[in-house]
Amino acid sequence: MANEALDRWLRELWERVAWRCPEFEVVLPGAASFVCQAAGCPAHCCKVFTIVPLGEREVVRLSRASGLQPLELVECEDGEPLTHRALPAARPYFLARHDGVCRFLGRDLLCVQHEGRPDACRVYPYYVFFFDTLAGLPVRAGLDDMATAIGGLCGWQRPPAGAVLAPLLLRHAECPGLTGPPLGREEWLNLVGETFRLQYGEPLEHGERP
Repeated sequence: MANEALDRWLRELWERVAWRCPEFEVVLPGAASFVCQAAGCPAHCCKVFTIVPLGEREVVRLSRASGLQPLELVECEDGEPLTHRALPAARPYFLARHDGVCRFLGRDLLCVQHEGRPDACRVYPYYVFFFDTLAGLPVRAGLDDMATAIGGLCGWQRPPAGAVLAPLLLRHAECPGLTGPPLGREEWLNLVGETFRLQYGEPLEHGERP
């Protein structure tokens, strides 16, 4: 019953804020899981996202996996890496593109550097967004506050009365790959924690919960 009450609370929160995020859908236990549909997919994620942020650690990982030099992996101008003021300081670079698409998108619409792919690619099509429960607005809080909110959610606890920060697991609505088996509660729980870790750089070991 507690789980059902939490699901209902999260669904009601989403109903309040969904109009602000028309490109996303909420993901709750029981939702279809992700299975890449490369054969019938327009590779929406690898074509339209013109900015894929990269941090130093990701550049090193991709360089090792691909055998390419770091300057071959990031967008450059006059031989120097470009940075984007809209990106967080921890991920100042963005992935190189070729002919308007990710340079690592193969002709078969699969990633040719899947092993070393950036965290933004690993997290897709899922995202954890945080909302002010009073104003119904998306917010970017401090990492400690976000981790606390995620910890409460992963403990299957509804935020206490008066709490103003609540996370929602969302998915990109344009992705056609949400066709897999329904997510069990434990799978959903792990997905929330792993998505948060990859998206916000929370320094957790693989599989460790916030």
